[in-house]
Amino acid sequence: MLLAPAAGARKLDPELLAQAEASMIVTGRIDIAPDGSVDGFDLDRAGELPDYIVGFIGDTVPEWRFEPVLQDGQPVHARATMTLRLLGTPIDGGSLKISMKGASFGEGGDPAVPRSQRMKPPAYPAGALRSNVQGDVYLLLKVDLAGKVEEVAVEQVNLRTIVVGRRAENFRKQLAAAAVGAARRWRFTETAPGDVPDRGYWTFRLPVTYSLGGVPQPRYGQWQPYFPGERHTRPEWVGGDDGGGSADALVAGHPHAIGTGPKLLTPLAEG
Repeated sequence: MLLAPAAGARKLDPELLAQAEASMIVTGRIDIAPDGSVDGFDLDRAGELPDYIVGFIGDTVPEWRFEPVLQDGQPVHARATMTLRLLGTPIDGGSLKISMKGASFGEGGDPAVPRSQRMKPPAYPAGALRSNVQGDVYLLLKVDLAGKVEEVAVEQVNLRTIVVGRRAENFRKQLAAAAVGAARRWRFTETAPGDVPDRGYWTFRLPVTYSLGGVPQPRYGQWQPYFPGERHTRPEWVGGDDGGGSADALVAGHPHAIGTGPKLLTPLAEG
């Protein structure tokens, strides 16, 4: 895991280093039986994952229980996409304590859910670019039935670059402002008359990733460092039903409709 300081940082602060978390995103699919138990799962590019990660997931996921998936009021077998956020915490002897921080499950291609239609990415903030700062902004979107983004909120901003002192919050604000500005111009497909949700609008989660082309990026199956930011209070329009989703267990550029997808009932496990 490569820990790189921002440009202008004089040294790596030991206290700041202690706040870094080693993170890995793993994707795949999961099969859910009518009673909510796990009927099977598979991981994308499993051969590129460390054996201990495959083993940890293999020991954890089969024990999960979901809220039964209903179709016409009856529980049915369901298959959904799965994204997991794993954390590795160093312990004595050079080992890692593995934990699962987040899990998100796709809506399974539900045609009722609007799809992104125009999503021009934000410009890289000049200050963050000059300082080689990378990070991830987790957005919440309120989308009307015509596909227009009505409201945008920032749920969390995580950095993937070591930043000393108060500069970290400044860079988080820069990345968030650029992401919010871009999101207000995004468009989704129109909702069909028969697919209108109970609230009369849609809510989405979406990560926006800022990565520098000249900085080597971890490959799939490799740990990467990140410094988690404060989790902000969600606005009332988001509601309380996450559908089992988790903000930082999503893939950048892929909006997830909140309240859709299988709902996990089992607490996430640690290894």
